[in-house]
Amino acid sequence: MRVSVVGLCCYRPGERSRLIYRTLLYRGRKNEPKGFREPDFIQLLDAAHQQLDGPIVLVWDGLSAHKSPPIRAAIAARPWLRVYQLPAYAPELNPVEKVWSTMKRGLANHCTAPRPTSPPS
Repeated sequence: MRVSVVGLCCYRPGERSRLIYRTLLYRGRKNEPKGFREPDFIQLLDAAHQQLDGPIVLVWDGLSAHKSPPIRAAIAARPWLRVYQLPAYAPELNPVEKVWSTMKRGLANHCTAPRPTSPPS
């Protein structure tokens, strides 16, 4: 089983920051998506726009899905969205990377050992 998380760290002057995120559970079943796809990213942006009730300036990392033709078309169709692309590898410029790092460390403490498939001999 694998859990994928996609999220946005949201900042507005004079207000508390927010984390808007979605999770996806992959159980290894046939025809089940292993991770997030372009429509999922677009839905997250639309949900963030509704929750934040205003224009969004998005600073995005270099994930190839963030630069795909469907994503570029979705960005062009949303006048409330302005996107700035980060350099290829720049975690120090991306605030959400700190969130993922903290979350991974925290989740690692909750992992359990896999169950044996057959009784030990």
